[in-house]
Amino acid sequence: MRGPIWRPAVAAALVLAVLAAGWIAWQLYQERYVVTAPEQNPGGPAVTQLITARLSGMRQLRVAQLSGTIQATASDVRGLGWLRSDQIVKMPYAVDYFVDLSGVGAGDMEWHPDTRTLIVDAPDVIAGTPNTEEGRRTLVRTTGLFVTRAAAEELSRRTSQNAAAKAQAEAQSPERMAQAREHARRGIAATFSAPLAALGYGNARVVITFPPERGRRNGERWDQSRHPTEVLGAAR
Repeated sequence: MRGPIWRPAVAAALVLAVLAAGWIAWQLYQERYVVTAPEQNPGGPAVTQLITARLSGMRQLRVAQLSGTIQATASDVRGLGWLRSDQIVKMPYAVDYFVDLSGVGAGDMEWHPDTRTLIVDAPDVIAGTPNTEEGRRTLVRTTGLFVTRAAAEELSRRTSQNAAAKAQAEAQSPERMAQAREHARRGIAATFSAPLAALGYGNARVVITFPPERGRRNGERWDQSRHPTEVLGAAR
């Protein structure tokens, strides 16, 4: 009597094991290879979430550099005001511009499947700390009735500080920041184009916006009948 009862139980267990293995295999296949088409998700969550996953771990992206020669002046007064000395120097400098992409997520992206356009609300460009090349400074002029050694050292320190401050102010000027944003726009667009191409959207357009531009947008949707760069130009 045991034979007929035991065999159906084993057969049922084998069938359940095969079904479970098939279900696990399908889940693995779906996780790796099945991507929800944007047309099935008009809001584009599949695209934006996958791009976010591919960009995970990315931090600051260097997008531009400002370099040139800066002139700085400094003065030193000693001896109860009787000993005044002045110095003018020039030195090369460089300032890097960065965009921190670590906080960009799916909520900062908007995918338009009808025009294959991705709009990314990026954080603003940040100007880094100026790098002044002290070893290549050029002494233009030092004036004073009597320049002591202590005064010369103080003049050198102050001219270095003033050069860094002037370079920082130049880098953060509205004109330079606007130029840096244009460089950043191209660099960030290229960064997001790579995962789009991997997802099969090699000909997609990427529009990068920065906080000042989004303020002028007033929440309006982009006019997709024109190229996004034209829309940006009109917004300015």
